[in-house]
Amino acid sequence: MLKFIFILSLAIFFSFSSRGYSQALVIEDEVAIREVIGRQLSQWNSGSIDGFMLGYHNHDSLRFIGKNGIMLGWNNVKQMYQKSYPTAKEMGKLTFETDQIRSLGKSADVERALVVGKWFVVKEGPHKQEIKQNGNFSLIFRKIDGKWLIISDHTN
Repeated sequence: MLKFIFILSLAIFFSFSSRGYSQALVIEDEVAIREVIGRQLSQWNSGSIDGFMLGYHNHDSLRFIGKNGIMLGWNNVKQMYQKSYPTAKEMGKLTFETDQIRSLGKSADVERALVVGKWFVVKEGPHKQEIKQNGNFSLIFRKIDGKWLIISDHTN
């Protein structure tokens, strides 16, 4: 009976492992994801929405969930950012605190990862006072053609 339980336990373990339920992310993939986020920060802080958008999958399936609801499509997300932040001054300086980066598994050769954290923006107000804004985010990255890109962004 003990042997049966041991074999059953191994079968369940390998079944879940082969389906990609592991939360561990290969260190190279975590580094690559952090590099994408780092490039986005750099581009945002230099006032480039175009550069910032390079971290997103340029596809109609890109999903952005924010205070105004769900938005689909890379072009729509880019237009939303351009409308909300028309100048570098209005973009301010962005920083992130990453609370978690973990694998969402691999299914049918599709790798995904979840990034959860906080964002902070400091910018100058109309009377030169400092305005601070912050919120939370969860990003779903997908490895596409060897590159990690954001396919879903939930930011508030």
